Amino acid sequence: MSNQYLENNYKIKLIKSSSDIDYIDSVKIYSRVTPSDIRTNTNELTYWLDNKTVEFESYFFSLFLNDTNIGLAMCTYLRSTKTVVIEYIAVEDAYRKNNTYLSYLNELRMFISNLLEVTYFICEISNKNNGVEVDDESKIFKTILSIENFFTIDADYHTLPLGINNEFSSFEAKLMINSNTNIKTIPKESYIRIVQSLYFEYYVNWYAPFFSESERLRYNNQIQNTFASIQNKLEELPEPLQFIEVNKDKLKSAGSVEKLPAPKKKLNHNLTSMFISIFTFPIIIIVYYKVFNFFGIDTTTNFTPIIGGISSIIVGILPSLLKKDTV
Repeated sequence: MSNQYLENNYKIKLIKSSSDIDYIDSVKIYSRVTPSDIRTNTNELTYWLDNKTVEFESYFFSLFLNDTNIGLAMCTYLRSTKTVVIEYIAVEDAYRKNNTYLSYLNELRMFISNLLEVTYFICEISNKNNGVEVDDESKIFKTILSIENFFTIDADYHTLPLGINNEFSSFEAKLMINSNTNIKTIPKESYIRIVQSLYFEYYVNWYAPFFSESERLRYNNQIQNTFASIQNKLEELPEPLQFIEVNKDKLKSAGSVEKLPAPKKKLNHNLTSMFISIFTFPIIIIVYYKVFNFFGIDTTTNFTPIIGGISSIIVGILPSLLKKDTV
């Protein structure tokens, strides 16, 4: 017997409108599986899917595994620094395996690189309490990014709150970065320009449609203070900024293939029909002869082909009744 292999087909679909049914399904998954402290209001996601601005452009993707919608991904392009922010790769709990994240991360990077001129890919990763209180989601994603040659910049960073009165969503973090030029360090000036574009070109403009004037001023002041703090701490660090070393042995084990739930398959209806025919015909024939013999009717008469034809019709109909069955 020849070996059989199960090939998982990972695909991403660029969503262009919030009316797309795939987006609706994906955003439901995003809402369900994303921790509250890093979950963006889905009304905001929908707004920026349907509206554009000069400073940044957000891209939304439905994630498919073997033609099943299992999640949502989001990336944002910052034009001034040619930087792509990998925001979310949110998938159903059953599929949250390293190989799933790796596959989608590669798909996203290839898609974006073919579409835009990209200098850096970056991602905000939690570093709460100097890394002691990091959530599982961030730990997993940090490992995935490290496997794909993203490096953690050894410099201060802080995520901004996701709106007003949402302080728990603002915390210590690190920026992880990847470049096509295979950089080993990054100049301070480049780092601060990336942070500046994140804060003032992205966050400020993202929330502008949802804030009142007083809320906008309050939020902007908070950003100014956070940015000034990062600048001050940056002066204490040597030039250029270094990357934090990672445990390469740990990365090797994390890159192994993990088992995914088996995909649902439709029954082979032709095969079903064959089995039904094989087992049903003898039963019909036996019953036919028993009944006719009981009433003393000669089974060699012309009734035989008629009854046989009826039996064939019944057997032909049975498989069609099973078409909705799946395993």
